[in-house]
Parts: sequence; structure tokens; C-alpha cells
Amino acid sequence: LCNITNDEWTSQKHRILLPQPLRARVIDAIRHVSYVHCATGSTKSVLEQLRPHTYVKGADWKNRGGIPATEAEVCARLQIQVKYVDTVLNSSSRLIEQLKSS
Repeated sequence: LCNITNDEWTSQKHRILLPQPLRARVIDAIRHVSYVHCATGSTKSVLEQLRPHTYVKGADWKNRGGIPATEAEVCARLQIQVKYVDTVLNSSSRLIEQLKSS
């Protein structure tokens, strides 16, 4: 299961390289991904609706003190395990940030 953030939220962070439907197609092509969900609401609402076993975030979130309180509350209430994984160093988000600061 993979949740694809909506374009409205993404555009607040940086320029959109691929619109949500195309990002969903790319992720859906990964054979280990069984389901792709295109978010229309908040992460909290997605967690409540889909109730995954595990919520995976990049290690950068752990370094910031963890996921937002609203998401942590839902995970605790629904027994969703939160896992932090090493962030890919050459992600599109990181490359865009580097270009902005150049």
C-alpha cells in the first residue's frame, strides 16, 4: 500500500515534477506495491480510512521529533506501527531544495 500525496499539498513544498496521477502510475509499476491510493485529504484521514499495518516515514521525520501529533494519535488508537527508514539522498524533493539554495 502506498499513499500518493495530492498536488495541492505537494505544490506548497515545491514545484510539481509529475502530477499525482502520473506519480501513482510510476509507483503502481513497482511490483512490491499492492495498492496505490491517491490522497484527497489529510494524512490523518488516510490513516483512518485505510488502516495500514505500518506507516513508513523517512528518517528525517524521526530527527524532527517524529510524525505530527494528530497522526501519532491515530496510529496509537488504531495500532498502526510507525517505522522510520533511511531517506534516499537523491530524492526529487532533496534535489529541488538544493537547486533552490544554489
